[in-house]
This record gives sequence, C-alpha cells and structure tokens, in this order.
Amino acid sequence: MTNNKVNIKGTEVSVMTKQDSDFISITDIARYKNPDEPKDVVKNWMRNKNTIEFLGLWEKLNNPNFKGVEFDPIKNEAGYNSFTMSPTKWITLTHAIGITTKIQERRYKKSPNKIGAFYFVRKLLIQLFSLQQLSQFFL
Repeated sequence: MTNNKVNIKGTEVSVMTKQDSDFISITDIARYKNPDEPKDVVKNWMRNKNTIEFLGLWEKLNNPNFKGVEFDPIKNEAGYNSFTMSPTKWITLTHAIGITTKIQERRYKKSPNKIGAFYFVRKLLIQLFSLQQLSQFFL
C-alpha cells in the first residue's frame, strides 16, 4: 500500500494505492467545499439517488460479493428526505469494495476508487478542478 498526495488548486488530496487500485480521498475533496464539516458533504452526496445507483452499478460490475438483495431497498429509498447514508453504512450493508473508510484503512476517511472520486467531483465540486486537470489525473 502506497500513499501519495496531489495538490489541486491549493487543495491537498490524498491518494492511496492498494493492490493495483487507486483510492482518492473524497473527504479531502469535500474539505474544499466545507472545511469545517467535510463529512456532511460526503453524506449529502451519498443521499442522492443517482450516486447510489452509480455506486451500486460499480459494485455489481466489480465486486462478486456485492449484496444486490440488500442494495435494492437502499436504491428505492435513496433521494427521499428521510434517507441517510454514510460510507460505513454502505460498506456494512452491501459488502462494498469501491469505497473504503478510515476504520478499514486507518488512514482514509472516505476513499472511492478513481471512477467514484471522479463522479463525486463531477457532481459536487467541479469548480475545484478544471477538465484538463481531471483528464490528466484520472486517465
């Protein structure tokens, strides 16, 4: 496991490589939008139905142990005002591997793989990155 940091427009973002997969700290990215409570930005992102559908699709394609039956009610509830989701809850309920937490890695608060981080940035924090920086970093 290797840890690196990239600086994008003055925001330091942690990147962890584990078994040929890169995980990017969305907490670090969220800190740009809300320096005091980045976890709230992440939780709000995870409440979105499109986010849940994206994460579920990624897991179905990449995780043979993904619990699709447990995913269905999550997908159905996503987007409602009463719906709440956190990375820890997502991992626990679905056996997700595309997001890891600080508890799992003792280093990263919330870290999706490159594709998940790209989706997060695109949805919430596009003003932080220019398209050129994104394409150079993620491709």
